[in-house]
Amino acid sequence: MLLLLMSISTVLLLATALWAPARAQWLKRTGRQAEARVTGRRVVDGREDHHTELTLAFTDHDGRAREFETRLMTTRSAPPLGTRVPVAYPADRPEAARMLAYTWRATRSYLAFLLLGVMWMTALVPHVQ
Repeated sequence: MLLLLMSISTVLLLATALWAPARAQWLKRTGRQAEARVTGRRVVDGREDHHTELTLAFTDHDGRAREFETRLMTTRSAPPLGTRVPVAYPADRPEAARMLAYTWRATRSYLAFLLLGVMWMTALVPHVQ
C-alpha cells in the first residue's frame, strides 16, 4: 500500500513539474506563442490588492504588430520595461493574447526532486539488508 501511494505521488509531482515546459514547447511548435516586450508598466494599489498592469507588444506569426494590456497579480516584482516575456494566443485570434504565467520549470524544482529522493529512501532503506 505504501509503495502504491509513493508511486502515485511521484507520478503526480513529476507531471506537475514537467507540465509547464511541455506546454510552452507545444505552444511554440504550433505557432501560438511569441515573445513580447514590456512597453508599459503601471503599479495599481487598490485597497489590499497590489498588482501591476503591463503593456506588452509583440509581432504575431503573420507579421502584424500587436499590443495588449495585462494585469499581473503576484508577490514577485513585475518585469522591468524592455524585458522579453512569452505570450500565448489563439492562432485565429492574436488579439486575444495573454502573458504566460511564471512557470515552474522542472530544472528549478530541485526541492520537489529532493523530496522525492528522501521519500523513496525513507521507505526503501528499512527494507535493504
